[in-house]
Amino acid sequence: SVKERFFREAESAGNLNHPNIIKIFDAGEDNEVSYIAMELLEGEDLKKFADKQNLLPIKTVLDYMIKVANALDYAHQQGVIHRDIKPENILLSGGHAVVADFGIARALSVAGSASLTETGLALGTPAYMSPEQSSGGRAVDARSDLYSLACVLYEMLAGHPPFMGSTAQEVLARHAIDAVPPLRTGRSTVPVAVEQATLKALAKVPADRYPSAAMFSAALSGTVGEARSTRVRWAVPGGLALGTLLVLFGLRLWNRGVPSSGVAQATQVRSLVVLQLQNQSGDSALADAMTEALTTDLGRINGLRVISRSALAKYKASPLAPLEIRRNLGVDGVLTGEADRFEDSIRVKLRLLNAATGNEVWAIRLGERFDSRFQIGGEIYRSLATKLKLPVTSVAERSLRTPPTSNLEAWDLFVRAKIHLRTETQGEGSVAIGLFERAVALDPGFAEAYAGLAYAYGIGIFYHNPRDKEALEAAMVAVEKALRLGPDLAEAHFARAYLLWMPSGHFAHEQAIQELRRANELNPNLPEAHDWLGVVYWHIGLLDKAAEEFRQVLLIEPGNRLAEDRKSMLLVYQGQYEEAVRVLRPIPRDFNLSLETYDFAWALVLAGRSEEASTVIEQYLKTVPKDPGGVVTGVRALLRAKAGDRLGAENDIKRAQLEKGFGHFHHTAYSIASAYALLHQPGLAVEWLRRTIEDGLPCYPLLASDPNLNSLRQDPRFVALMAELKVDWDRWKKTL
Repeated sequence: SVKERFFREAESAGNLNHPNIIKIFDAGEDNEVSYIAMELLEGEDLKKFADKQNLLPIKTVLDYMIKVANALDYAHQQGVIHRDIKPENILLSGGHAVVADFGIARALSVAGSASLTETGLALGTPAYMSPEQSSGGRAVDARSDLYSLACVLYEMLAGHPPFMGSTAQEVLARHAIDAVPPLRTGRSTVPVAVEQATLKALAKVPADRYPSAAMFSAALSGTVGEARSTRVRWAVPGGLALGTLLVLFGLRLWNRGVPSSGVAQATQVRSLVVLQLQNQSGDSALADAMTEALTTDLGRINGLRVISRSALAKYKASPLAPLEIRRNLGVDGVLTGEADRFEDSIRVKLRLLNAATGNEVWAIRLGERFDSRFQIGGEIYRSLATKLKLPVTSVAERSLRTPPTSNLEAWDLFVRAKIHLRTETQGEGSVAIGLFERAVALDPGFAEAYAGLAYAYGIGIFYHNPRDKEALEAAMVAVEKALRLGPDLAEAHFARAYLLWMPSGHFAHEQAIQELRRANELNPNLPEAHDWLGVVYWHIGLLDKAAEEFRQVLLIEPGNRLAEDRKSMLLVYQGQYEEAVRVLRPIPRDFNLSLETYDFAWALVLAGRSEEASTVIEQYLKTVPKDPGGVVTGVRALLRAKAGDRLGAENDIKRAQLEKGFGHFHHTAYSIASAYALLHQPGLAVEWLRRTIEDGLPCYPLLASDPNLNSLRQDPRFVALMAELKVDWDRWKKTL
């Protein structure tokens, strides 16, 4: 029977007699509950021991792992495989490492093999399971235990397992597919021989590993002389916490220390990326929320560039080496760590690595009972700023003393809403609005959620529903609530600027610029504020200032396609048409985004590449026949007017006019004006130029250089218009 098989395997494990294997005294049944009685040891498991410190000394780790390997070799010779080697199953007592739970996994797997196979369940712990064990379909032998032990060894040396992910399935898949990240990249003091032995034991194919635990033990034993103690204590000058989000979870420092001589100097770190925090307890929402908060909070440090989360999608749950991240993102530092929930407590480990060397710059461990999560404020912000020798402003200090919300559910809704908002599509925007509204309903004092709600409404109005008066009213109410609750909240000032610089706000350039500058003062790493400030500067003709803001966006969000597109479009406004085409051509385009297509098509027209422009335009209009805002249809009108196709141009003008009210309709209006100029209808051309200016595009350098307007240069109406426009432009250059 199943029970008999269970007891038989437990008895087999109980026959093991080794100083590094916990003794099994009995196996039986009580009230229909099967049990195994084991030896009681004083001490703690390896996981708890490691959690109390930073990285363990290399020699200490090797001593423990050699003892465990010897215990495994003995058990394997008796025909017993452990199947669940992990730090929690390695007990430390009296200076010895003792393997616990030997036989339980084997007893369960044999006794329940049929049912386990049917459900596809593989016994073990995902972070430490061999590829063959996780597959459930291949035979598991002693070499699977070697793989698991190598995972433990890797974790004790590196501070994290070799493979991590937000779900168990993701972790198992990475065990089967991904290459093992080199140990010495993150900890250069690990001897080469130790790294080689670990990597060999972590081979995907069992036949490529050591044939026995004894050989693995021998390999490690031969390296002990090379391994010197490299214990690094946590560089924590006081009681530390995580910044705004850790205010939510009220984490309390459980381990303190002072910098060791081996910690790299932090003064060279002036830019960093917060990688997705890892999670071993299955609570990916917790890790996501803490990553979001760290990125936001550290972004408030003046003098520190922090890469935005939207630039990190491809790095989520990725153990890329710091040097590789540095090459891709151009940062000095890499902040990594874990956020886990264990019963009623949360534990967080953070490490700042120098991206050039991989050396640890700063580190901290935090923990607190989950029911006191609303108590503690921004000590991590202050600690890291102190370590990096950067100032903590009074405004940031005030914001860090107050949590954004005291409602965990509201925060979760807020984080989810921000993710949906990044696409700026109508459907995703509607989802974001719903999530933000639920967040503020749960916490009416949640200023940042009100700011997000106002921005979400604004996107919908600007791009999709320009005549939605109810949405506009709701947006204005939300932004005023955000500013009343958080007058120093960068996101609130950005949201107000966004609502000011749209048709309903009559494109209040100067007011919008003031709000955006304030947002950038409060949070210099808010990419949306830099982007929109660049957009406003661009539209009023301050092209150099616009270029600098788009450069800032690309520093915070490397690879931001829209910022690259906008920065390149400034070349068109400066009359450098061929150069603009050369730069714009390789930028990937989404034919569902009208402005990206408009920019490239318009640059092609101005560069005299009419045939190519026509191909781009028709491809877009075939994909998106409605053409929101009429911006691409307007360029086709211009192209047809240039070719002398008066009827085609006039038909396109009529069609494009139907999209009035769209946030960027001023580009459509400008194309219509240019088409009329080419059709030698100066009255209509000047009329549409005035509409262009009133509707948000008073760009003097553009009108002064565009060859499509040459037929208007002597027209007194155009001359008067340009004189008025230059007065404003000269004033803006001096005051903005």
